[in-house]
Amino acid sequence: MEEQMKLLWSNIKEEMEKQNNKQMQILTETITKTLDEHLVPFRLENEALKKEVETLRSKINYLELEGRKNNIILHGVEERETNSSELTNMVLGLLNRTNNKAQNETHEWDKWEISKLYRVGKKTVNKIRPIKITLTLTWRRNEILKNKKNFPKGTYITEDLPKEEVEIRKSLIPALKDARASGKYAIIRNGRLIIKDKLEKEKRKRIPSSPPSTPPSNFSTAHKMDSAAKPAKLPRSNPFESMRNRAHSQTEDMSSKN
Repeated sequence: MEEQMKLLWSNIKEEMEKQNNKQMQILTETITKTLDEHLVPFRLENEALKKEVETLRSKINYLELEGRKNNIILHGVEERETNSSELTNMVLGLLNRTNNKAQNETHEWDKWEISKLYRVGKKTVNKIRPIKITLTLTWRRNEILKNKKNFPKGTYITEDLPKEEVEIRKSLIPALKDARASGKYAIIRNGRLIIKDKLEKEKRKRIPSSPPSTPPSNFSTAHKMDSAAKPAKLPRSNPFESMRNRAHSQTEDMSSKN
């Protein structure tokens, strides 16, 4: 009897544990579902805020790059100037000497083409500070970048980029070098690495089609046939002259009747 009671109690206890586990599972699922339903608006709002932040960040980066598009950084120019006017003359002289080395450039630099320029950073011993130059024209800045190989030894130029852009470019340089080593065209633009098939060094020029030096043999015959086939042009009548003649004839008729 006692053993039966123990077995019964054990079965009841096991059944109660199963019921408790089932209720706990149902309760957990209900709470989770309720929380998910309440969290859906917050998740959607969070995603919308993330997209808005990314959009604002890209706009800020664009505006920052746009504000620096006419800037270049000149490195390696010794600090011999005593004022900004001497620094301007030094930079103009360097740019003009660089232009003389370029075969496709004859325009001399003038002061009005430089909006402002100054040394970047604090002056220290045994360290040459770079010069930040803001140009008035973007195409002149692009010409300087094209002629950067013509600068004297020890002097070079770089673009004026934000720190984030500089770090991104540094991380992309290894892949850029690998792509170029494999014979592909690669360039970093707007923080992205663009890789294409190798372009030809010299672009194909269109050969203008020149007219034949002598007309074809049947040119005169065909021209005569076309002229013969066309109807003769009738002389164009002047309406005012016709009205004048008609009025004159009517006057003569009336005078003859009288």
